[in-house]
This record gives sequence, structure tokens and C-alpha cells, in this order.
Amino acid sequence: MPIDVLLTRNNDRVADLVNKLGNLGISSAAIPLTESVPIMHFESLVNPSKYRVVAFSSVIAVNIVADTCKENGFEFSESCIFASVGSATAEAVRTRFSREVICPKTPDGVSLAHLVYETIGDQEAGGVIWLGAESPSGGFFETSETLGLNVKKIPIYRTVDRKADLLNRELNKVHPWKAVFFAAPSQVRAYVRLVDFECWENAVAIGKTTGAELSRLGFFNYVISKSPKAGDVADAIVKMLENMCNSPQSVLSSERIMDKGELNR
Repeated sequence: MPIDVLLTRNNDRVADLVNKLGNLGISSAAIPLTESVPIMHFESLVNPSKYRVVAFSSVIAVNIVADTCKENGFEFSESCIFASVGSATAEAVRTRFSREVICPKTPDGVSLAHLVYETIGDQEAGGVIWLGAESPSGGFFETSETLGLNVKKIPIYRTVDRKADLLNRELNKVHPWKAVFFAAPSQVRAYVRLVDFECWENAVAIGKTTGAELSRLGFFNYVISKSPKAGDVADAIVKMLENMCNSPQSVLSSERIMDKGELNR
């Protein structure tokens, strides 16, 4: 059955958004393109007391670390400062660790690096653990280095594509769609690699980094949500559907992208 918008996340991550869209008369389907494979071992967190800040990149990272700590009877020190890129991750930290969180107004790595630096000051500019995806993006590390922050990266999970044949069978049940919602750059790359359907896509993104990946891979007609909150994403989707561009020039073909090798960057 055709839908208005394809949501490229697990249903439990977009349940509120699905309800808000339904109330607006917009049909949607949540079909994830990728899955997260935990790769962290408990030994990675040995001697965390020397670190001043623990920064999380995603809800996935928070849940994996929280589960690992619970299984091994480990707790972070009371003086440790928790930080997150976005509001959803911050809420996950509060729920799983019962701790307060510093979180930038603009949900990206660059803003988080500046906030961490401002919080711990010049004399303590170091001792930061970054807990997130194996291949992070968003400018956190580059900005931290410029500011003089000493950041240790501990990969928590690896994002992998779902099997293409199974995914496309699921997508076939809801095709065609008018627009696609992406919450991360990895989802954009997976879409181009895996999806067989030749739709000239209109997209909605969370964050400037995801928007930049849409531009890099040829999606010219997209809207960036004001925030990751379901209400703001729903507003962005409404805006996209009202101003849709169905021109075949709105997205590059997957063959052209794969030939240029851009998906491996």
C-alpha cells in the first residue's frame, strides 16, 4: 500500500512521530535500513575515573553502555560530567544513568565540542571519553583537537546494512512513497546502496550532518528539521509534502554514485 513518507528507523524510535503524522492525515511506514552491532567490551571502560567528561553520540550508545555497566556492576564516578549530542540522547542518559547531562542547543559534534570545552575550562582541557559509533561523523574530533581537548574514542557499535533482498521485500509492500525521513548519514548511504526502487526522492533530515550527506549523494530537495523532536520532524515532513519536487533531477542515480566511489568516503 503506497504511503506518504518512509521513515528509515525502527518503529520503537519513531512511534511518537508516526502518531503525530497519523493525526495530520499523513501515512507512514517505519522500515530501518541499517542495524547496530555492539562491539564494545567491558575492558574498554577500565579506569574511567581519570576522565572528566563522558560524551555519548546516540541513544544506541547509551543503551549498550548502560547494559554493560549493569551486567558488570560498574558505576561512573559522581564527579563525571555526562554530555550528549542531542536531546533524545540526553533523555536516554537521564533514564538509564539518572544523571544530569550537558547538551548543545544545536545538535551536532562541533557544538558539543565547544560546550565541553566551555564546561571544563582551560586548565582541565582533557580527559574526555567519546562513546559512540565505530565511524563517527559531525566534526566532534576535529573541533576538539583544535580546542586542545584530549579525547579518547571508544567505539560502542558498528552500523551495518540490512540484507538487501529482505529489505526490498519489505519496501515493496509500501512503495511508492512521496518522501523519505533520515535521522543519520549512515541511513542516507544505506538507502542509496540498497534500495532498488527508482523514486526521485524528497527527503527530510535530522541535523546538518545528515543534510550534508544528502547533498553529497545528490538529494537536492530536502528539509532539515528544526530539532529531533517528533513535533518538529512532523512539521518538516508537512513542509516537504507541501512543496514536493518530483523532478528526476532531484537525485543522482545509484549507479553514478557507486561509480564515483563516494559511498566509501
